[in-house]
Amino acid sequence: QRFAQVTNPPIDSLREKIVMSLDTYLGRRRSLLEEDPEAAHLLHLKSPIMSEGELAQLREATPEGFSVATIQACFDVKDGAAGLERALDELCADAEDAVNEEGCQTLVLSDRSADEARAPIPMLLAVSTVHHHMIRFGLRMRASIVAETGDARDVHQLATLIGFGASAICPYLAFETLAGLVADGDFEDQELDEVIANYRQAADAGILKVMSKMGISAVSSYHGAQIFEVLGLGEEVLRRCFRGTRSRIGGIGFRQIAADVIERQNKAHSEEKLERG
Repeated sequence: QRFAQVTNPPIDSLREKIVMSLDTYLGRRRSLLEEDPEAAHLLHLKSPIMSEGELAQLREATPEGFSVATIQACFDVKDGAAGLERALDELCADAEDAVNEEGCQTLVLSDRSADEARAPIPMLLAVSTVHHHMIRFGLRMRASIVAETGDARDVHQLATLIGFGASAICPYLAFETLAGLVADGDFEDQELDEVIANYRQAADAGILKVMSKMGISAVSSYHGAQIFEVLGLGEEVLRRCFRGTRSRIGGIGFRQIAADVIERQNKAHSEEKLERG
């Protein structure tokens, strides 16, 4: 992450928490120059970190006139890098159709459908690609992006997803990992709900700390701001997925990214077969 002195000295996210905010909103944004009752037709979240229950409620119990589309962010393992690039094109096309033809106001990019034949698109790649595609076609203010992902676990991963366009994140694999640890007795005196609440509290505190280093006090200002430099990604990836983000040293392209994902995918399913055997 790049650093800047927006405030001097930078904000202290603990001592000055009264000015810090993680409140975020989902839905279509209207013009700031016009008074319109529809501008208030938004869903308010107190944190960008969503539980699985909250995401299910978003899908199943949304208010009238507020629609949600779930788009699968996966690619065919057998197609390699070509499959990854084609899947990104399809992801953008599906997002565009959901907004233009279905009038959806929230897009959930999900990698839950990954299986032995289909690998998950790295969620940061998926979110940023859709984010920039919608900007390019004048659709970005008409829908919010929610990431339902197994990729995000730590504060940096959560912060980059927000910084590159996600309004909210459901890190379901982190929650499932915690559930497994509780079942194994690693948290002797705590119930699962308490463990997950502590994880979310720690993630929120971490995001606030990252924001405060830039002198940013509200997550709405951090959202989509791309206050990062890239290490290790090549020009073809930057040009297509991370427009406007600088990389001083260059790096890998879609071929290497796809190979890395597929290797991890094959290893995971090989171990799963061994366990079943």
